Amino acid sequence: MGDKKIGIPKRELSLAVVACATITCMSLWGLSRATAQEVSVPLAASDQSGLQEIVVTATRRSESVQKVPISIDVVSGEALQAQGISSLGDMSVNIPDLRIVSGGPSDSLFIRGIGSGNNSGFEQSVGIFVDDIYHGRSRASEAGFLDTARVEVLKGPQTTYFGNNAIAGAISITTVKPGRTEDGFARALWDPSFHGYEFEAAETVPLTDTFSVRGAVGISGQEGWLPDPNANRDVPGNSRKIGRLSARWEPFQELTIDLKAQYGNESEVGAIPQYVSQCPPAPAFTAGPAGFCKVLLAADGGQVPTNEASGGPGQGTRLQTQEYVSTIAWDLNSSTLTSVTGYSLYDFDDHLQLSQTLPQLFTITAPEKYHQFSEEVRLASSGDHRLDYLAGAYFQADGIDGSTNFNYAFLTPVIAGIPPLSALAAYSPLGQADQYNQEDKTYSAFAALTWHVAPNLRLKAAARGTDVHKDFTRDVYFGTAQAPYGGIIPYPSPALAGMAQAFAAGANLGNAGILPYRLTNRHLSPSAGIEYDIAPTVMAYFTFTNGFKAGGFNTVEQTGVVGAAAFGPETVNSYEAGIKSEWLNKSLVVNVDLFHNQYNGLQEAVPIFSGSAVTNEVRNVASALSQGIEVQMNYLLTSHFTLDLSTTFLDTHFQSYANGAPTSLETAEGQTTANLSGQTAEYAPKIAGTFGVQYSQRLSQQFEFVAHSQVFFSGRYSISPSLDPYLEQGSYAKVDALIALRDDSHHMEYSVIGKNLNSANIRVFGTALPASPGSFTIAQEPPRSISLQAKVSF
Repeated sequence: MGDKKIGIPKRELSLAVVACATITCMSLWGLSRATAQEVSVPLAASDQSGLQEIVVTATRRSESVQKVPISIDVVSGEALQAQGISSLGDMSVNIPDLRIVSGGPSDSLFIRGIGSGNNSGFEQSVGIFVDDIYHGRSRASEAGFLDTARVEVLKGPQTTYFGNNAIAGAISITTVKPGRTEDGFARALWDPSFHGYEFEAAETVPLTDTFSVRGAVGISGQEGWLPDPNANRDVPGNSRKIGRLSARWEPFQELTIDLKAQYGNESEVGAIPQYVSQCPPAPAFTAGPAGFCKVLLAADGGQVPTNEASGGPGQGTRLQTQEYVSTIAWDLNSSTLTSVTGYSLYDFDDHLQLSQTLPQLFTITAPEKYHQFSEEVRLASSGDHRLDYLAGAYFQADGIDGSTNFNYAFLTPVIAGIPPLSALAAYSPLGQADQYNQEDKTYSAFAALTWHVAPNLRLKAAARGTDVHKDFTRDVYFGTAQAPYGGIIPYPSPALAGMAQAFAAGANLGNAGILPYRLTNRHLSPSAGIEYDIAPTVMAYFTFTNGFKAGGFNTVEQTGVVGAAAFGPETVNSYEAGIKSEWLNKSLVVNVDLFHNQYNGLQEAVPIFSGSAVTNEVRNVASALSQGIEVQMNYLLTSHFTLDLSTTFLDTHFQSYANGAPTSLETAEGQTTANLSGQTAEYAPKIAGTFGVQYSQRLSQQFEFVAHSQVFFSGRYSISPSLDPYLEQGSYAKVDALIALRDDSHHMEYSVIGKNLNSANIRVFGTALPASPGSFTIAQEPPRSISLQAKVSF
């Protein structure tokens, strides 16, 4: 991966010294605190009686994960910290069914091979919820973890409890709330492999008997790991700062008011850590190297290296977030009334070079601003009635303003070579702005009933009605691009704009103009289920769920054809059956889930490469099927050894998809669509799973040693919506491990964390290199890294 610099940069050394000094001081200060708590361990703690119970809120009630009739992966906040996991993207690489892909106009989230593709107009089919607040836009996946209590990954449609768009699944993140006692922690991590650092700290301070506050702060960054000679640095380098202030007021025993304000600021230099592949192209592409591949070959002496990036300076992203949440829970004895109010916004910008050349010949700037207000009110029974209920209403108003600005610098000599366009050539490089504005309103009501027919038998029924209204305006114009990552200045005269439009139409770049759209979708999503306790610790279940995701608009639609920007809604009928069981005095947990999910109208982003143009379309797949078996096992083998296994056998394929995206070779042969019916969907390996072993041994009354190793394995899968055979990830296994020493007397934990210890080459995203048939750009996960971490709890 290129030669790494030797030694520690002064900035990192200073941060490491400050962080270590801070933790040392806090540990000494914490010795005198009466509220000191035990230091966390990497996995769920256990005792002589068995594995620790895991409590979740997947059905908007606090209950054991073994009592919830869906497939769930739960990662505690302690485990996130112990393993050095700082974001959803980091966490997703260790969960078999979950893929979070960063690349292009938006991130993409997939569960069980179902997700939303690469288009900023999508609300994700995998919904993200933080403290019950919906974060539907993909940028939410880029935010870092801070003082997190747990993360629940709920698989399959979660329509009733989490809303209309969580059609593939939901990720529910719960942050730590202030308690009535003073406590906190601080941790510092240093990664010499990528010159990375992290510092996170939080503390609860009770101000009165009924009012407490908790502050949390997180700072992290790294220099990168993939060399980019054109930028004279390793990429991606990033920096992240997050702060949160929470308050809890309990004016009387039955009423709890939680308030939260959070701010985040992060930036990334180098954008996607990607390299150019297949340049020169394979022999099947008989025309040989072309376009940007030809430019790269001339610069690199006939063979483009695949162990380095070539994006050059200026690439990167910037994200600023704000969120304000109020949660009020009123205990009415036999029920609880809850109100959750949230306001959030973000400001995002993306600079990306598509040509991968120097000079930068084809770049994109994609600024985006978003705001959202939501209110949910729900009434839930206490859970111990013969007939339990949950009912509520939800409202959301949100808006997004954005633009995708294309800088076609590579077309400057083409335009200069056409005499009738000589006046236009003076305003080069040609730029194109795809601006959009969208305002949405969502209204929904939901209810769920559980009838306890007998002590071991429960029948369930639920429904959610949703009414979605969207207004969208698309504005495309041409002008002079501000090189290389700037805005587009409109041409000073209609004559020049007309020349640019005539040229753009001939080059298949798009058509200028303003088009308004309006969309209304209404849907009723019913669900039903049955649960039967075969034994006190063995539950069997069967569920039916109808899911719905509203239609929307393609934010980079360029043709200007009336109606082309709109795409239709998705629906799913999901059938799941499973068993959740505990054995051997709760020392062994075995859960099995069978699922059969029939999707209709699946929204797919389809990039079409034609000559020098890139056309972005969104198409609805007629039908797709996601089915399989999931097996989860945790076994407390002895008081020292714990084993865990999670495996998914998956079959997700398109049943009817006649208008799919063509492969690169099919594009070179003139195709604009391909029949993908019967083909396995992207990010859908036939088998994937994790196997972990944890060993703990008390060395003395003061010290305990903990070691944990985990292997993540996966079958092959496509990383491209066109299912291009050149964009495929082969089968692999990845090894992570950590060792930790716990000092109970000083409430300290010291650990060494290893990720991808076998340096497995794992592709995460790929697309065709524009104007270069048979050549591609591919992003992959980082290679091996080893980090040092210290944590104090007080």
